[in-house]
Amino acid sequence: MIQVAALSPDVILVIDVMELHAKPASMALLQSEALPEAVCCPSHRLPLKTLLRLWETGGSKTFVLGIQPKDRIFREGLSAEVEMSIDALTLFLS
Repeated sequence: MIQVAALSPDVILVIDVMELHAKPASMALLQSEALPEAVCCPSHRLPLKTLLRLWETGGSKTFVLGIQPKDRIFREGLSAEVEMSIDALTLFLS
C-alpha cells in the first residue's frame, strides 16, 4: 500500500471495514483526523492513521470509506451485508 505514494496521486481513498457503531454495512467517509490514533489489527501492518499521514506528507489528500462489519470476528471473507454495500458502491462509482 505504501507504493501508492510513488504514483503521487492527488487523492487516495482507502476502503476498509471498521467499527462505526452503526448498522451492519453502513458506510461513513472519514478523514485521517477522525480515526483513532494507534488502532491496528491483524489485517494491517501499520495503523491506518499512520499510513494516511505518510501519504499526506507526500501531498496526497486522504479519505477512508469505513464500512461497518456484521461482527468483529476476524476471519477470511466478508459478510453478505458488507458484500452488498461494496456492490452498491461499485455501481455508484462506475
